[in-house]
Amino acid sequence: MLIREAKIEDLKEIFAIYNEEVLSGIATFDTEPVNEVDQLSWFNKRDRKHPVLVGELEGRVVAWGSLNPYSPRKAYDLTATGSIYVHKDFQGKGYGKKILLALIEEARKRGLRAILALIAAENEGSLKLHLKCGFQKVGELKKVGFKFGRWLDVVILEYLLF
Repeated sequence: MLIREAKIEDLKEIFAIYNEEVLSGIATFDTEPVNEVDQLSWFNKRDRKHPVLVGELEGRVVAWGSLNPYSPRKAYDLTATGSIYVHKDFQGKGYGKKILLALIEEARKRGLRAILALIAAENEGSLKLHLKCGFQKVGELKKVGFKFGRWLDVVILEYLLF
């Protein structure tokens, strides 16, 4: 799998993967698919510290990840949240791990201090992946998300880069 920075032309495939998770999964707490206008706005707000990476196989985006600002407050400038998504047909093949490790390396290159991951407690695969890649559990929020008719807990994980 080739990992590279996303281009505007990748948005359709990135958000096809994302919107599938919006409608059927708990990897995101969004409950409505993201439309093209919002996709473009999200992409255009990216800065040097917060890239979007895609994993490409034979010209097709099969996975993607992003580093996102944790907070607009200045003291958090060196902290990001990380997001990774893998197309449902390509899960369990190690592509999520490759994207996550690439995001960690990009965060290091871009001078970030910490990456946070906020993961639904029921998302065992994502929790295991992050822990395997060096994240540490630092907290848990009880029943803070409501999706698919039930309350969801969120586990907070942290990766310190230096």
